[in-house]
Amino acid sequence: MCVCVKTRNYDPSPKNIQDLQFNEIREFIQTKLPVIASLTYLHQTSFFRYCFQQFLPIAQSEFIQNSIWIDEEDDAENNISFKHMITKSVLQIAKDLSTYLFGNTNTRESGDEGTGEEEFFLCKKWHDSKDPLFLCNHDEDDKNSEEQNTATFSLLISDTTVIPEELLDFLKQVGFLLFDWNDDLQKRVDARMTESIESDQNKKRERAELLFRVLGVPLALRESIGKELCAGEFAHYVLTFDNILKMVAIAQQIRSNTPVILMGETGCGKTSLIKCLAKVANVQLEAVDVHGGFTRTDIRLI
Repeated sequence: MCVCVKTRNYDPSPKNIQDLQFNEIREFIQTKLPVIASLTYLHQTSFFRYCFQQFLPIAQSEFIQNSIWIDEEDDAENNISFKHMITKSVLQIAKDLSTYLFGNTNTRESGDEGTGEEEFFLCKKWHDSKDPLFLCNHDEDDKNSEEQNTATFSLLISDTTVIPEELLDFLKQVGFLLFDWNDDLQKRVDARMTESIESDQNKKRERAELLFRVLGVPLALRESIGKELCAGEFAHYVLTFDNILKMVAIAQQIRSNTPVILMGETGCGKTSLIKCLAKVANVQLEAVDVHGGFTRTDIRLI
């Protein structure tokens, strides 16, 4: 068991860092972020907007200072640099959100009609990632708090077996919700005949909590929204890891002012996904039938 007995701050205060000059900024981007430097202005804007939304609370948070963890058994030191891990994760997600990613490059190059799966290649990449994905929560309480150093974070892990055991132990201690997503589907199939509906709904509420935290749903609304997700038209909608990844990807792209288009065959689940996301986010969904002759003016009047 690892216990935090002392903390050393390896991170300079943002207030003590001087602003870079324009030429220095451009050189930094070209040197450290060559992929972003080659993008269009629109994509660069999306990249930096997302980074700002995430890095501001990261820089101010007291919960993710780099710490030294001492093992009680052999006094071995294990440096778990949480701020470095989160920063690296945010940069990678920002790159993924601001660049075009297609699962089938041949389709894009040939100009042929896609299958509808290319748009969720981002989710496939996240699903296959061996690194944890950190997301800064947009909690309503945090926004209204006078203290600006209490930001909280959500963590998406595709496979817990690739994460060091001491890190998993720490995440459990501080209250992260951990699920073995890779094993989830098989267990669901094996237990389908014996698992109660109540158990399914309890798991659904737990997974909805992940979305509540990321989307910043007020605490006062979470219980009522959770009940609605387990009844009515959402009673049989399953919050799988893939569905949660899709919702997170859509929400983060909207926050970075990036338009989102979902494509797929009829009945593939596009409408159900968006309806569920709207319910979780507590926003009104406007469904509009766009047809030939529809103009910008028509859209703006909605």
